Amino acid sequence: MEKIEKGYLYIAYGEAFTKEALMSIQSLRRFTKLPIALYTDQAIEKEYAENVGINLVGNIKANHLRAKVDYMDQSPFLKTVFMDSDTVVVRNCDDMFDLLDRFDVAIVNDYARKRKKYSDIVPEYGEIPYAFSEANSGVIAFNDSTRTQTFLKMWKEYFPNAKIYGLDIDPNCLKYEDERTKIFICDQNNEKDLKNVNEKLKNIDIILDDGSHKYEHMIKSFSFLFSCLKKDGFYVVEDIINNYKVLNFFTRYVYGINYFPTNTATVTEPGYDKINLKNAEDIKNTVAIHFYRHILFLQRGFNPEDNPYKNITEKQIIY
Repeated sequence: MEKIEKGYLYIAYGEAFTKEALMSIQSLRRFTKLPIALYTDQAIEKEYAENVGINLVGNIKANHLRAKVDYMDQSPFLKTVFMDSDTVVVRNCDDMFDLLDRFDVAIVNDYARKRKKYSDIVPEYGEIPYAFSEANSGVIAFNDSTRTQTFLKMWKEYFPNAKIYGLDIDPNCLKYEDERTKIFICDQNNEKDLKNVNEKLKNIDIILDDGSHKYEHMIKSFSFLFSCLKKDGFYVVEDIINNYKVLNFFTRYVYGINYFPTNTATVTEPGYDKINLKNAEDIKNTVAIHFYRHILFLQRGFNPEDNPYKNITEKQIIY
């Protein structure tokens, strides 16, 4: 099939992500007349697709949670802007295609910086200067060029190094299991389900909570899953904007990780002077917390002995 000059591409697996993509497409269609393609493993009726504003529906056979890695190089466009299913479009962004007149790839900057453990796995990643931002793969513009195909191929080759564990309440998600992907059917509000996951998962590098976004579910999940992380692992909570109960809960860690190394916290803010670190193992095993817009990161370790920030001044403990 001859490729179309330019357009937007979505790649979604499963019912939940496909529904999310359809909502994103509706937000995009308000501001653009360019073609929109959706690749999914779900059945989409032609009439419905036309009503939503989709010009092309492609069927895929997803075998892991990040199907976009396998199908981005099969875009039907010469110039593509890929968007994740959770993207909400609030203005016309067709000018992203103008970037492709000068560059083969344009990608959104992230707040993160280079991490050593990934430098050891991916040599090309290790050559990137630390000052360069990480890339957020939620929005990517790219040309159909030899260099872009090489880039996407390399991404696809390195991604299989990951072992992925997914938690979902929908039993239909079990069909996405493969040799690298294990699915647990788990209700975020069910302590029995969460305890079962806690008992089976250990030494995890990264845990990402992008579930129901309800306060009770987010805190309950954290209470059971944080201990599944390995030392220096990260627990990530998404969509915290306007969720002030969640923000208040995790703000206690800002105080907790800065206690003087005794068993009792020394801060005098209301409520925090009563914290006994013997009874707050989650705080005592947190060495850092990072707040950003919409998202936060907690790093697991043992505070203060494993606190990576304690010897940064002339090799002296800075407490």
